[in-house]
Amino acid sequence: MVTDSATRREMAAGAYDSHRKRFVLFGGHVGGASFPADTWEFDGHRWHRVATDGPPPMLGGAMTYDAARHVMVVFSGLDSARHKLAGTWEWDGNRWALKSTTGPSPRSRTTCAAAKPCCSAAWTPRTRS
Repeated sequence: MVTDSATRREMAAGAYDSHRKRFVLFGGHVGGASFPADTWEFDGHRWHRVATDGPPPMLGGAMTYDAARHVMVVFSGLDSARHKLAGTWEWDGNRWALKSTTGPSPRSRTTCAAAKPCCSAAWTPRTRS
């Protein structure tokens, strides 16, 4: 695991994993033409970049924590060209898995909200001293 600092992002997906006690942040827009597809976790003290593979670069996806299965679920959003995405991905704390690209409507949404807190606005990460 690489310890670093997550950069300021807009329209990132994020939610709190109550089982592992970490805030998980994925994707977003960093500035200019930068749309990272990386996953960060905040443990209350430091940011850790935990993955650079998984979902494609995404803006405005909805993320929530599924406490019954101990996974983060990310749905929809926009790609870097602002096209709607229709995938559902899960993060188990170690790796991402694509779970669905088809199913009942609605399949693609942008800046949607999830049942638990998610972050689809500007996010400025800070580290506690």
